Amino acid sequence: MISSPFLLRYIAVNKTNTFNKEGIKVMSYNVRLFNKWEWIKDNKIKEKSIDFINNQDLDIICIQEYYDPNRDLELDFKYSHIGLQKKQEDWHMAIYSNYPQINKKTVEIDGLKMNNSCIYSDIVINLDTVRVYNIHLASNFFQKKDFDYLISVETEKVKNGVIGIGKKLKYSFERRGREVNQIKSHMNSCPYPIILCGDFNDTPVSYAYQKLGENMTDAFLDSGNGFGASFSKIPTLRIDYIFLNKGFKSYDFTTHEEEFSDHRAVSCFLKLN
Repeated sequence: MISSPFLLRYIAVNKTNTFNKEGIKVMSYNVRLFNKWEWIKDNKIKEKSIDFINNQDLDIICIQEYYDPNRDLELDFKYSHIGLQKKQEDWHMAIYSNYPQINKKTVEIDGLKMNNSCIYSDIVINLDTVRVYNIHLASNFFQKKDFDYLISVETEKVKNGVIGIGKKLKYSFERRGREVNQIKSHMNSCPYPIILCGDFNDTPVSYAYQKLGENMTDAFLDSGNGFGASFSKIPTLRIDYIFLNKGFKSYDFTTHEEEFSDHRAVSCFLKLN
């Protein structure tokens, strides 16, 4: 009973609405470098991912683990904000839109411009300006061997595996906590309505979810259905989010089934009241 308010964050039940889709359509998608290292045995993943995005009729998309060293991504958008790292071939993040982006910057983390952690764009939609944050919080850095330890029948291997995983979790929790506090502080000074998209690498009962979600609406709970599992490797795990200021109303939240990455894309329609 004590846990039930938190457990309800894992499942959404909403009536099918008759929204006529006059609002803007927003997507968040961790593309996993467009399969650069061939985790998926399909050499057409990059092309399939781009076709999938272009066929969604989007107004705004936030991409995490963006990778385009050859500058050959044929995405159908008029405007873009690509948060470059020191080298073009490094992975980073991007915000594409069909509305003008009048201000494009990076949120500093620990005094550094981390273009693979948080970027934002101020976007003019009709007569309104909204701020879109695209975030990618620190990973847990799990490797295949970490999971292999846990299914081992050897007691010593299991023990070592649990200790190793515990150390990684401790490090990632602390790092995400620092990132979250600084991003939230930046959000609190924003003069515009906010759309927050991203890969939190954390669950709906985490500090990251609760802190960043303060005074915000989780679009999945507002207009989604089911479990909304967005990480394909672990059933029911939702770590990709779209959060909105109270001034927005969301419709038709969708967790897409296409598996061109280890994450599923999430999208919804928005209207600003």
